[in-house]
Amino acid sequence: MTRLVRGLAALRGLEQPWWQLWHADPHATPFQSPAWLLPWAESFQPETCVAFTDGRSPPAFLFPWFSLDAGRHLLPLGAGTSDWLGPVGTMPPDLPWPAEAALIDLPGLPATSPLADRPPPPGWQAEAGAGEPCPALDLPARLSKSLRQSLRTAGHRMDRLGDWRITAIQDRDIPAALDRLFALHAARWQAKGEPGVLADPAVRAFHHRAAPRLDAAGLLQFYGLACAGDWVALLYGLSAKGRFHYYIGGHDPALAAASPGSLLLAHALGRATEEGCTLFDFLRGREPYKYRWGARDRPCLWRRWRR
Repeated sequence: MTRLVRGLAALRGLEQPWWQLWHADPHATPFQSPAWLLPWAESFQPETCVAFTDGRSPPAFLFPWFSLDAGRHLLPLGAGTSDWLGPVGTMPPDLPWPAEAALIDLPGLPATSPLADRPPPPGWQAEAGAGEPCPALDLPARLSKSLRQSLRTAGHRMDRLGDWRITAIQDRDIPAALDRLFALHAARWQAKGEPGVLADPAVRAFHHRAAPRLDAAGLLQFYGLACAGDWVALLYGLSAKGRFHYYIGGHDPALAAASPGSLLLAHALGRATEEGCTLFDFLRGREPYKYRWGARDRPCLWRRWRR
């Protein structure tokens, strides 16, 4: 029987069966795991956390939410900082929507989501549309001749700057690497007169909570390019079930001519291929650099239900 549980403490109590369900669902991404969504709830502290689940052990499905406007507005937990959202497991035909709910937003749905073509609850009206696409690259990648030449040139330029190397960032190095990533990302956006998506202290606190838990779960792919003992480029990604998700990166604007970010991205592509990934997901946004690597758009959908 489907039931509604309320509160962050109740969500924490579901963590172990949530993991079992997440591992069993071949379509579930790291963005739907407790390693991502519990830190999200702890950092952003929405008005109310709720989850639809059932009484099975492990449950057959789980769908965590949060509410705004005294419970009238419902969104999937993680909305705003997560590219792929939706339930984990097999959804039942009916859900016990809270009586106070009047607006249900469903952003970030892949085309394969069970919510992509699900009718609204009785008495509700539906809206739907295409969201910002998520370009992705099939692996192993076939890079263009010009891109391969650009990477060789970038490597030579880095050689002239001094000794450089790329390493995986794990365990105790994660907090300092995150702070460096925040600084590099901010420097790029400040040059454009904008704060950037990592400027919010709550967003930074979220990543400081989430990254160690993702690392412990084997989902974090965090790489750094160091030159003369200092990180000059960082790439923060997530990987699971044959898919690498490139979440965010940053590089020293003063070294843009040497393209350390491109060298780091090429390394991440190679490592993803070696580890058996078949898809490199650049996530939301049509930034031109994604297409230079050969990415093609994958649809991302949104739905909205109004009572």
